[in-house]
Amino acid sequence: MLSQNVKPYKGKSAKMAETDQNTTEIEIKLYNHYIYRFIRY
Repeated sequence: MLSQNVKPYKGKSAKMAETDQNTTEIEIKLYNHYIYRFIRY
């Protein structure tokens, strides 16, 4: 029963970590775009 509870948790944890990584990449792109525009003007 314990192993059944651990497996879904690991899958959910991995998916959450992947989502966080994608969000961070988007935030970095937006931040770099903002800095680029700020320097240009």
